[in-house]
Amino acid sequence: MEKRGKEAILLNLNQDVIQMLNLAIESIYRSMEAFLGNDKDSARKIIEEDICINELENKIEREGLACLALYQPEAKDLRYVVGVLKMITDIERIGDLAVNISQATIEINHYEDEIVKENLRSLYRQTIEMIQLALDAFLSKDTIKAKSVLQVDDLIDNITNTIFKETMIKMCGHSQHIKHYIQNLLVSRHLERIGDHTTNIAEHTIFIYGGVNVKHFHAKDDYS
Repeated sequence: MEKRGKEAILLNLNQDVIQMLNLAIESIYRSMEAFLGNDKDSARKIIEEDICINELENKIEREGLACLALYQPEAKDLRYVVGVLKMITDIERIGDLAVNISQATIEINHYEDEIVKENLRSLYRQTIEMIQLALDAFLSKDTIKAKSVLQVDDLIDNITNTIFKETMIKMCGHSQHIKHYIQNLLVSRHLERIGDHTTNIAEHTIFIYGGVNVKHFHAKDDYS
């Protein structure tokens, strides 16, 4: 009976984490589409619906702590619960950053600048692909795929730096639109931070299924 109880909690944990990750990905997608399309109504709805991610975080935390208290799991089960409890903090922060993007949509005065917008689209696409890859790695328990997520973060940082440089140049020549450019910079920063949290999710996946704490290794070390 005890074994079935523990397995049921672990199964529920897994399903809830997957749902939480999917909600976070959807929030990023919807918030960026609202920003790029100047859709303030959609942005307000995204902010209101962030409570769903927060509620899932609380539920997973309760389930994880119950598993630790009731069944005192060992080895891979303990790694799983500990890794998931760390992971949900990063997922929740991704939801918060999607809310920040939606708030920028509400505050911004619409102004078209194709160069800045295209760079943001590139960053947005790369961020979505990165978190989707992290989700796939978690679903398939694939540490090799999780390691590939870590390599994408440098690309996101490079695109963010490009946006910063080009936007600063634009601000100097079009001071009347400075608020617009500042909001673009903030959104690019939010996407970069999403990339950082996604890196953490991949690292937690490596810990859960590979038994290695990647944070204890330098970037060039072999932790395979």
